[in-house]
Amino acid sequence: MKSVGNYLNIKGNDLFFSGCAMCDKRCCDGRTGFAMAPLIVDDFKEVYKHFPIVFGNVNEVFRPLMLLNDGNSPCSYLDENGQCRIYEKRPPACKLYPLSPFFDEIYIDTNCPSVNNETVGECIVADGKVQKRFYHERLQDFSQKLEKTSEFMKELVKNPEDFEPLGEVKGVLLYKYIGDSNDPLVLMHHESLLHLE
Repeated sequence: MKSVGNYLNIKGNDLFFSGCAMCDKRCCDGRTGFAMAPLIVDDFKEVYKHFPIVFGNVNEVFRPLMLLNDGNSPCSYLDENGQCRIYEKRPPACKLYPLSPFFDEIYIDTNCPSVNNETVGECIVADGKVQKRFYHERLQDFSQKLEKTSEFMKELVKNPEDFEPLGEVKGVLLYKYIGDSNDPLVLMHHESLLHLE
């Protein structure tokens, strides 16, 4: 459990989660945790009112991303006591963390200081299955949702000149879409850019 992003497939595992209350919120801080999270199109509606939705080239694939911070500071929704001010309305990636879907597999970030296999806290995974309290509908049929996102992106990137650079965060070049489109997802993307600092 040494670095953020140390993910373990949950298959066959029993894991426990001791909660966020005593955590130092490293995952919410761009300096030690995450600056962005990948999105599926089903996420846009839950994300755009609080975070910028941008596009970035990640591992040679152009993807939609939720920008959590600038890579050098904590999430702007953490208050002075380290509590999330939008906890009930936080986006799916935050609700799911430390769990993360990848196609039809589910992984858990073992770097999260609250994840353990010593029965400390609440059971988050039992015999490789996410327990009800930690389950989010985003996990269901995830590969189909990913395919839907891929189709959306294929349409969007037909004209590369429709993207304008926004800058770089953690080595990822970020873009906004400037093409002509009335697609509701593109409109949410545009509205979300009001959250850019």
